[in-house]
Amino acid sequence: MSGAPKIDYYRKSFNCSASELNLIEQYDDDIVRNYKFNDITFACVIEGSKEFSVDNKHFFDLDPGTIIITDGDDTFYSKTKSKDQKTTCFTLEVSRFKVKSLVQEVLNFNNTNKEGIKLNTELSFHSYKQSEQVNLTQSLISIFNAHSSDFVYKDKLVSSYLDSLLLNSFQLNWWEQLKNESLMNSNSLSYIIDYILNNLNKPLFIDDLSNKACMSRATFFRRFKTIFGKTPIEFILDERLKKSKLLVDSSEKPISQISKEVGFFSESYFIKAFKYKYHTTPLNMRKNLINSGQTH
Repeated sequence: MSGAPKIDYYRKSFNCSASELNLIEQYDDDIVRNYKFNDITFACVIEGSKEFSVDNKHFFDLDPGTIIITDGDDTFYSKTKSKDQKTTCFTLEVSRFKVKSLVQEVLNFNNTNKEGIKLNTELSFHSYKQSEQVNLTQSLISIFNAHSSDFVYKDKLVSSYLDSLLLNSFQLNWWEQLKNESLMNSNSLSYIIDYILNNLNKPLFIDDLSNKACMSRATFFRRFKTIFGKTPIEFILDERLKKSKLLVDSSEKPISQISKEVGFFSESYFIKAFKYKYHTTPLNMRKNLINSGQTH
């Protein structure tokens, strides 16, 4: 007597007026599946690992903790990475009408933006680590929970979360735009970003930065947060922690030395801030990397 047939693929969809969320489980290890999405799409693996490509141009392992964004004109190809391993992922399609309406609001801002920056409102292929893009991750979690709920007003709830998700995505684009060397010195915020990144090991004072940007302190704060979604202080702290994580991962330098190299003059505060962002201490992160054989 034969057993029940093996289920190697499962997909469940949740629909709202401006988006569709798909929960996908895959059990097979040798079948390449392809997915074509018509709208802006976010994808994230919850469990397991997939060998992934986008239009056979971008190839990578999609593991838990990675978020990808595509512009809706791409085809995804994926298969499970290990034999007999279940993978679970979700995709979120956002309607082009929803994106366009938000883009129009951004363009209206841009028309009155005295800084003179031409903001990029296109969302093309990107890959992000959840641990480094907390706002993006929180928005996706909120959307996932709202989409799969029976809340009577979930359309409105999802719509507000989508606004947050898209704005966070645009802000990541603007950050990349201002990091581009061809734009450096074309406006004062670009210059300030360049200055901050090259002086993370030194004391950085907001009054000095606003003076370098030729703005009042209040104007500097307002414009900076509008573009990047965070204050200058939050931005500096985030960049210092990112650089410290890179040094923890790729060097054998003492934690006290790393702390000073990225601009923390209190090792205890550095460890506290690091643990808040990455949910572990620098020393424990290094030990885990050594135990897993991932150190460079």
